Amino acid sequence: MRKRAKTIILIILGVIALIMSFFVFALVIIVHNMPDFSSQYGIVKIEVDGKQLYFKRVVRGLNHDAYILSPSENHCAEYNPESDYEFTSMDTTIFYKIEGGVLYLLEGNPTMQGYPYKPSIVQPKNFPVKVMIIEPDKLIEFGKNKELYKDKGLKFLEIPLDNTLKCK
Repeated sequence: MRKRAKTIILIILGVIALIMSFFVFALVIIVHNMPDFSSQYGIVKIEVDGKQLYFKRVVRGLNHDAYILSPSENHCAEYNPESDYEFTSMDTTIFYKIEGGVLYLLEGNPTMQGYPYKPSIVQPKNFPVKVMIIEPDKLIEFGKNKELYKDKGLKFLEIPLDNTLKCK
């Protein structure tokens, strides 16, 4: 009877070890194939009236995609309301042009914001150049007619993510 009890205990322990091995293996597979949610960065430099400005992009997780215009080229620096422009639209589509020392910005998807148009750009107190916000044409839908803004001298801003940019 004792021998039989030992055999049953060994079988139960073997089954438990097998189940635990399966779970450890499954966990390793899951962790190995998980998406990378670490922050990614992009930066584009422009010059206005001899001053360097930087459009920065920070992507985190599944739904954080922030755009900032800053006089600082440090892509790791957090948004500073005293010196940076922050773009808060759900659809951060940005067009710009530089004319006569002024940076003209047109952003957001008017279909996302409704009318009357209210820019979703948070303006800083101190900025090294003059910035003018352009109201979008009600008739142009950004997603379908981005090319139409080229006729107005505006450039579509793309800030590609750069995997070599890292922060601590």
